[in-house]
Amino acid sequence: MKGKLFLVALFFFLVFGGLCFPVLERGPEAATAAAGKYLQQVIEGAKREKQVIFGFALEDREADALFAPFLKRYPFLKLDYRSVSGLEERERILAETKAGVYEWDALYINPEIVPRFKEAGVLMGSVRWSELGIDKKFVAPDGFSVVVGGAAYGIAYNPKLVPAARVPKKWEDCLDPYWKGKMLVDVRPRPFAPLYLYWGEKRALDYARKLAANGPVWTRGQGPLTRLGAGEFAIFCGVYYNNAMTLKEKGGDVEFVFAAPVSARTWATIYVFKGAKHPNSALLLASFLATEGQKLMDAGHRGSPLFPGSELYKLVQGKEGKVAEWELFGTEPMIVKKIVEAYGFPKAIAK
Repeated sequence: MKGKLFLVALFFFLVFGGLCFPVLERGPEAATAAAGKYLQQVIEGAKREKQVIFGFALEDREADALFAPFLKRYPFLKLDYRSVSGLEERERILAETKAGVYEWDALYINPEIVPRFKEAGVLMGSVRWSELGIDKKFVAPDGFSVVVGGAAYGIAYNPKLVPAARVPKKWEDCLDPYWKGKMLVDVRPRPFAPLYLYWGEKRALDYARKLAANGPVWTRGQGPLTRLGAGEFAIFCGVYYNNAMTLKEKGGDVEFVFAAPVSARTWATIYVFKGAKHPNSALLLASFLATEGQKLMDAGHRGSPLFPGSELYKLVQGKEGKVAEWELFGTEPMIVKKIVEAYGFPKAIAK
């Protein structure tokens, strides 16, 4: 009898006893509350810091479109934006930070030099980006950075020189002997990196060899696109969408084709320095750029192709091809090296 009474008592304790203890928060509501608390902590920290020093390579119209809404959202902050371009300048910044001199709070760092910054231990890692409202697809797998823009590649042509029947539609059109001597190709094949992932190595390198054999006029960088717009060349195979659109808006005779299959990617990784003087303000800026800023980058035609509503998102959705997310971060130098080798290590002629 005593055994039965004990079992009954134990049953009631297990079923109802929990009501006597506080219930732990669970589920999405608790996660949202925790995220909101962290964001508020960052905001309060930024209020004490009062400013943020940020390095990026933006056009004036992009800077205006991005920073005015950010400062309106956080009016207690002063933004010190400085244009930083090229690997040489980032090499200098790396040397300074390794010596303990932290001039910057946040910086756009080119993918090819990121490993060296990581090895130096100067970057803030494993940031709680999700608690700042950032979609995980815009957060680096290692948690160090967020991506804040995008790039799409295709073929530009001069409509005064290219008959309607000759307008290229796919990448293979660049292999037509008709374009020999009339076509620009960049010796730095970044526009073909997403296609390398989509086609696979064998097909991508075969294409590179055939492209080189078609007698292009080699260029280094996108600058000679202006010569196409002025009528010196007919097409540019492997051009940045934003560069073509910018030239067109300035009156250049240029049109852009999203050659099939689509080649696009996320672009511009923002890192916060471990020794930043204004770390909370830097986190606020990075989180703004990785959310609302993705769409505002449309001002320079560099909004993310993964951000719903952005210009590039609308243009590439539903098309066959590759929109690279984080696959190229870390692998692109190797891919570029292989394509350049397939080209035959050409030297730039057009400048």
